[in-house]
Formats: sequence, structure tokens, C-alpha cells
Amino acid sequence: MEVEIKKVDGLKLIGKDDSGHEIIIDTKKELGGHDSAPSPMPLLLLSLGSCTLMDVISLIDKMRVDYSNIMVKITGERRNEHPKTFKNIEIKYIVYGKNPDESKIKKAIELSTEKYCSVHAMLDKSVSISSSFEIISNK
Repeated sequence: MEVEIKKVDGLKLIGKDDSGHEIIIDTKKELGGHDSAPSPMPLLLLSLGSCTLMDVISLIDKMRVDYSNIMVKITGERRNEHPKTFKNIEIKYIVYGKNPDESKIKKAIELSTEKYCSVHAMLDKSVSISSSFEIISNK
């Protein structure tokens, strides 16, 4: 796996993976960016969220959970001193459906966070990560 990141203007960057997919990375104007795209730390949370959500979707689909949609909301609290790493991260899975099986959802989340999600595994070594889920009934 290989990526490259190039300067566009100021601190606005373009990252490209080895498949040719590109993403814009930026920062706040007061730091020299253009505030046109996520900065590195939110991208880290997006990476964690997308990794675990892909796992959970795959798992609950295999478990034949009846749901209409699913999402994650992630909150990261950063340290005040440099380097301003995350001190804790909270992942909240929100599952929409008529009556999805809670035990299967819980199992899928556990499998993702304890076994399959490589981003979670890497971050878990340096930051406290907690998970919860909520089911929102569509009737």
C-alpha cells in the first residue's frame, strides 16, 4: 500500500492512494489553509468510522439483520498540549429499522472493534475508545 500527498496551495493538499483515488486535505485559514476540506485529525476519525462501519454493515448483512440504514457518530477529545493527540474517542452506532436484532448488532460491533477493524486496532494502542449503539425504530 502506498499513498502520495502533494501541496496544492498553502496547507491545502491532495492525497492519492495507489488506486488513483484522491482526497483533499486542508486546515483552518488561521493556520495557513483554506478551510475547504477536513484536516488530518478529523480524517483519522473518518477513517476509524468508515473502517468499523464497513465491518458492521458486512456482518449484520451476513447475520440477516432487518434494518433500513446505519451510521456512526464519532467524538474525539484531544489533549491541550502538543502533540494534540486524542485522549479518548467515542463511537456511537445508530441503526434504523422496524425491529432489528439488538444481540446481533452488539455482536457485529464487538467483532469489528475487537477483531476486524485495523484502524481501531492501531488507535486502541494509544487512546481509549468506547462504543455504544442506539436503535431508532421506523414505523
